[in-house]
Amino acid sequence: MSDNAEFRIPARFPLTLRQRRLRYLTYIVGGVIAVMIVVGFTHPFFNMTPSTALADPAHSLAPAALKSMRKAFAAKLLLTGVYWAVCILFTLLLPIFAWLYTREIQLQELMARRDIWRDVSGRNRASAEHIPDLESEGDTGRQSPGA
Repeated sequence: MSDNAEFRIPARFPLTLRQRRLRYLTYIVGGVIAVMIVVGFTHPFFNMTPSTALADPAHSLAPAALKSMRKAFAAKLLLTGVYWAVCILFTLLLPIFAWLYTREIQLQELMARRDIWRDVSGRNRASAEHIPDLESEGDTGRQSPGA
């Protein structure tokens, strides 16, 4: 068997369990972000135009009803802000997942390099054992300096 066939580097690294989990989490978070954006732009709850009663300068409503409408609009504004903040936080998770995935790939590469160096050093030790020791045979090919 030739050396090339014995010590081949695989062309493709298999996915580890952690890489698979990070990919699935990335798909899930990306899907949630896409759904949240679509819902946020299309659902009527997120339409932030104030009621005509709030925009009416004549204030045709009673003060208690107007106060109630202002509180409802403030609550709607707060919920909308929290909704988009959660969407942004999910978006900020994606670079973290990418960083974790990159670290996992670097770890896998480091382990592959370590294995290659172990194979090379093991092969060098094995080939060094088969080289005859010239000095033990008495034929050094050199003369001693005193002779």
